[in-house]
Amino acid sequence: MVFFSSLITRIKGKNFGYFTALLTVPVMLTVPVMLAATFSAQAGQPVRPVVITGEFVHPIPGYTNTISILYLDINISKLPGRYKDARFSQKDNKSFIIRQEIDHSTGINIFFSKDKGQASYFVNVNPGDSLHLVIDGYAVAPDEKGNQLFTSGKGISLTGSNVGDSRFDRLFWDTYGREYEQAHLPDTQKADSLSYRRQLDQDLQTKLSFLNLHKNGISADFYKAWFNFLYLDWGNRLFSYPWLHYYNNHHQDPGFQPQMPVYPAGYYDFIPVALSKLQDPATYELKANYSNFLLNLLTYRFALQNGLKTMPDSQYPGPGQQLALLEKDNKLTGKARWLIYLTILGNAFHQKALGKYDSAYRYFMAHCDVQKFKLAAQSMMSDYLAAAPGKTAPAFTLQDLNGHEVSLKDFKGKVVYMDFWGITCGPCIFEFPYSKKLHELFKDQNVVFLYVNYDSDIAKWKEAVRKYGIDSAGINVNMGKNSTIMKDYNWSHYPFYVIIDPWGKIYQSDAARPSGRFEEGSGFDYSRKDIQASKLIVRDLQNALNKPLVMGNVDAEVVNEASGLAASNTLPGCFWTHNDSGGEPETYLLDDHARLAGTYVIQGVRNYDWEDIATGAGPETGKSYVYVSETGDNGARRDHVLIYRFEEPAGLPGAGKVMVEADSLIIRYPGGPRDAETLLVDPLSRNIYIVSKREQQVSLYKVPDPAFRNGDQVVLQKLITLPHTWITSGTISKDGHHIVIKSLDKIYYWRRGDGETVEQAMSRPAELLPYIPEQQGEGITFTKDGKGYITISEGLHPALNYYPFNK
Repeated sequence: MVFFSSLITRIKGKNFGYFTALLTVPVMLTVPVMLAATFSAQAGQPVRPVVITGEFVHPIPGYTNTISILYLDINISKLPGRYKDARFSQKDNKSFIIRQEIDHSTGINIFFSKDKGQASYFVNVNPGDSLHLVIDGYAVAPDEKGNQLFTSGKGISLTGSNVGDSRFDRLFWDTYGREYEQAHLPDTQKADSLSYRRQLDQDLQTKLSFLNLHKNGISADFYKAWFNFLYLDWGNRLFSYPWLHYYNNHHQDPGFQPQMPVYPAGYYDFIPVALSKLQDPATYELKANYSNFLLNLLTYRFALQNGLKTMPDSQYPGPGQQLALLEKDNKLTGKARWLIYLTILGNAFHQKALGKYDSAYRYFMAHCDVQKFKLAAQSMMSDYLAAAPGKTAPAFTLQDLNGHEVSLKDFKGKVVYMDFWGITCGPCIFEFPYSKKLHELFKDQNVVFLYVNYDSDIAKWKEAVRKYGIDSAGINVNMGKNSTIMKDYNWSHYPFYVIIDPWGKIYQSDAARPSGRFEEGSGFDYSRKDIQASKLIVRDLQNALNKPLVMGNVDAEVVNEASGLAASNTLPGCFWTHNDSGGEPETYLLDDHARLAGTYVIQGVRNYDWEDIATGAGPETGKSYVYVSETGDNGARRDHVLIYRFEEPAGLPGAGKVMVEADSLIIRYPGGPRDAETLLVDPLSRNIYIVSKREQQVSLYKVPDPAFRNGDQVVLQKLITLPHTWITSGTISKDGHHIVIKSLDKIYYWRRGDGETVEQAMSRPAELLPYIPEQQGEGITFTKDGKGYITISEGLHPALNYYPFNK
């Protein structure tokens, strides 16, 4: 551990990870809080480069040295604790160089590895520093105390400017690391508030004395940074204690309800003390422990202002509530205000919930006057978008329990449910019974359950897999030391779940927990005796199974209310569409990436309410025609409606719009007007069909003579009623054997037997085809080859969604 990293509260025997980092709920006390002018001055140094050179001594033939680094400042690392590619070169597999411009003292963790092991080395750097790192040998797994071991050589040595800073860091953690904390720091479960505060106060004084004892051997900036860290660490631990104490003592009780315990007056006087002690903003303004302190302070004020006595999950202030509270807070000003804003945005990124806070991100980028904070937000956005839903899932190759390679490419065409977990992660293990129930529900479907473990002790990993029974509930893999999978998938917390769709795209970048804990608005019933998988994750997996391939989004803004779709017969890979009522009398030709390939204007007509489009045979044998149904009639008041027909072009148009003349057929319904949005053209009989929309049981109608002439008037023949409603589109495959109609949320399918009419086939009960409802999906067509069907929705830039079809 290095002092710049985020404080993650560790309780003896428990590691609550991200869970405890958020649930640091304060007590209901009316303690006056004065925020010191922590950003009143900027004492940073000029921006200067730090250069770290290094070399591998006696590299082993056949092995490749790799270097990665972990910057620990917000402005460099996007978020505290995030990996970043090093700016380094390896000329001959022996030497490297890292160069980074900085304006204040900061920490860098340098990871170097061979194929069979990895070690890390922390260095503290100041602007202008020049350091040289010698790595003699290569690392294997650390021993029980966490010490790095090497197969050969002398290990690691560091020379250059300000090396005392890095040496002090190692000395401090050797002295006050895990063993010290286990022996001297109070247990949050057992200690009462007074003894907890007393022990932490003593711990702070002990560490301050140690720092002052070594003051002459370290740089001035490094001393200030450590001084600030000790006070912020002290404050964050005190913030965390009240809720953790209650949680650790009661969370396993049936009917557990988080409470707001009351502590003696004076407990929270550490807040102004900690803030008043901070020295030199340049040494702490970008450190995670400071932003965490401010976030804890904001949460404390939230509790005070709301007078909460209980704290159910749904009432804990999420990013939206925190931002709302920040809007009202007049004590956090200047850089402190923008830092807490950035931290809240960071939590939204971590929760993969940016979509909810997109306006907040835009506000921040438009109004924040701290450039390094804006760069951090931009970097977070870049990371988020790289692994956001809809992006191609990053490739990986991991090892299973038998040492065999497992790659993402092995699961092509399948839904992959990835469960990132660790041996000491209590919440991860809590979810396993629910994960196994989820596996049972989907074991006969096209879903792969992939449990991705991050622990380096392979033997303990295998033992844990057997202990928790997940060896029979999916495929178990270990990410190993050299895998970049956590970085590639924008890992943020444990437990962590990702769903990849059959097309190799990310469907959910931070899927719901199998148990349903922390689902928005639902909470979690701790008294439950049964083990049932969350309805949300079941729905997401089912939707991922049915998820279409997005061929592209319509690039032309003129297509903004697409109400029909038809595959072209003369232009392979192209599709016809049009806008709904009130649009121009135009039909649009799209290519197979949804790009506008042509606009065809029907002369002399009006788009009163165009609702569907089809392609098929017509009056001249061997030619294909486009049919447009002017059949929309929301109030069922129109005396007549129309169908337009024009010949399909043989080639793509040039620039500009193409004017076409169309035949028109005037139609009426038996029994009075109807609203209809579905047009079917049968390639076998050449008959034209219309399906009504709004009745509880819609009707199928037929045009008496499909070979109509321009201006003909007919009364439709009513054939059958169908037990469906709100039908918005339909299509028949080019071979005539497959018929579908759709509502806003379902697709109904009939297979047509040899010699059957359309109405005979549709008289049987329909099957349901896979479909994920769109914004307002009103268009569907089979592809010309019949291997899939495609849907389109109204709205700007609608997608062409392709579903495979194997009937």
